[in-house]
Amino acid sequence: MQDGWAIEVAHIIPYALAKNPQCRQLHFWRMMEILFGATFTDRMFTTLLSDINGMDNLVCLDISIHWLFDHGRLTLTPFTLDKQLISLFGTYTGSYWLTIHYPKGMSNPELVTSSKIWEPAGVCPLVETSQVYIHSYADLPNQFLTAPNAAYFALRAYLVRLRERCSRRSTLEHYRRWIQQNNRQ
Repeated sequence: MQDGWAIEVAHIIPYALAKNPQCRQLHFWRMMEILFGATFTDRMFTTLLSDINGMDNLVCLDISIHWLFDHGRLTLTPFTLDKQLISLFGTYTGSYWLTIHYPKGMSNPELVTSSKIWEPAGVCPLVETSQVYIHSYADLPNQFLTAPNAAYFALRAYLVRLRERCSRRSTLEHYRRWIQQNNRQ
């Protein structure tokens, strides 16, 4: 998303989580194993370890949007074109929408703008539920395979929501119900 400021390449799943095999021992991956099981966690870690800097895990963002994204202040949640949430367990490869959310709220979201939102082209605010269209490889003939993996956005958004829920100090039973409900999606 280029919006008049410097553009940076951002990792969807942070580089520090899979830069070498020893990273599998990080608390993050242990938590993933508790939530999703060893099989899924090992598969996700192995995939990221082999391609942490690959195009599937990278997205170009304006420097201010990158900061919001890195600090969990803005999430980009993937939805299919027919508005179905894309699962972090799936292998979805079609075009999709990234929906903007501000998990901690945003007092002036109209100040965060993008030229990538609506037609005709122009700068528009990235308000809650704004969407950015991501083309599938099939939509881009003769182009490099550059589309970010929707499942990585799904995982990152899920973990930001989980962190927000945990920070509210709800009961353990509330966490279990929330995790079960979200795992069905």
